[in-house]
Amino acid sequence: MADAFQPVTRIRCPDGEFIVDARPFELNEGGSSRVDIRYQFRGITLDALQYELYYKNLDSYLLRGQPAIYHLGLKLDTSGGSKKYGPDRGDTLYLQPSRFPAAQAERLATCLTARQTQIRQDMERTKIHGSILLGLMKTRAQLGVTGIARIVAADAPLLGVYGTGGNMILVERNGRVLLHSNSTVNNPAHAVQWGEVVAGTSVHPTLRLHRSIRLEESKYDGQHLLMEKDRRGHRLKEDFEVQWQ
Repeated sequence: MADAFQPVTRIRCPDGEFIVDARPFELNEGGSSRVDIRYQFRGITLDALQYELYYKNLDSYLLRGQPAIYHLGLKLDTSGGSKKYGPDRGDTLYLQPSRFPAAQAERLATCLTARQTQIRQDMERTKIHGSILLGLMKTRAQLGVTGIARIVAADAPLLGVYGTGGNMILVERNGRVLLHSNSTVNNPAHAVQWGEVVAGTSVHPTLRLHRSIRLEESKYDGQHLLMEKDRRGHRLKEDFEVQWQ
């Protein structure tokens, strides 16, 4: 199947296996696609966020709550300038304290740091394959990362980040939903609250949102914003139930 997860790397660590796999999505007739990367430890999928994609706009979330942060040795571009990137790119992975004791997070970080060369080699050589047009056209894509940036012993501070243009939608774990600019560090950041996460009866979290919202001089239609996608290709409206106010 075109959307099946395909193996990238498998690392045996003291507390269990760490597995990376990926699947293609948004396949195109040019022979490429986007790639959704999944990280699992002891069979549990970890929340992942590539902070450097968003310049320095999300840096405060990385430090929120002063969690234990383990840097795994990648040379990242953390300048917040234009997206030239550094020699390395990687996701920051979150280990929920309710599922992983603090010592386990530290041991995983130590294990992955020691195996970063293997991880890098596996990520560089892996090509994620797909097919379209009833299998007549094949696609191939690289992962777009060179390793793992950090392990954080905390719940992920964001339930989702959506949008690929100059603005992004942030769904915070503490309940706010923000429309936030996504500009380089030499430009002022702007943000406005669009709504909040509320209790609901759906299997998905429920958002209570305004039907329209203004950021700086621009007005945005709420229905249009629900179509924004995250890095996995999920639309905001697919991950959350919505109540309008």
